Amino acid sequence: MNFETQTFIEVTTLPPKVESTVIMLCTEWITNILRHSKGDRVSISITNTSDSIELNIGDNGKTSTLTPGNGIDGMKSRVAEHGGTIDIQQNGGVKLRIVIPLGLEEQTI
Repeated sequence: MNFETQTFIEVTTLPPKVESTVIMLCTEWITNILRHSKGDRVSISITNTSDSIELNIGDNGKTSTLTPGNGIDGMKSRVAEHGGTIDIQQNGGVKLRIVIPLGLEEQTI
């Protein structure tokens, strides 16, 4: 499997819960690729703005194997816990675009 990574993060540290979530999301999606998509290429990019972090993960595997299940549902739940969004596109592989707002950890609900 070939991996391509790009990181464009201008903050020195992320809130610990956000950092943990980003790592778990990457791990979960790579596991899904290995188990289901049979892709041989993965691209990961992480960028941030002053108020959010964006994670893009893509592969070139089979899109017909993408069905909601524990992995995808768990990813959606983790992203939702941070008030974020997850967009899944199927076109010559599967591409995820995940946006997690920063700064919500300091807010009191």
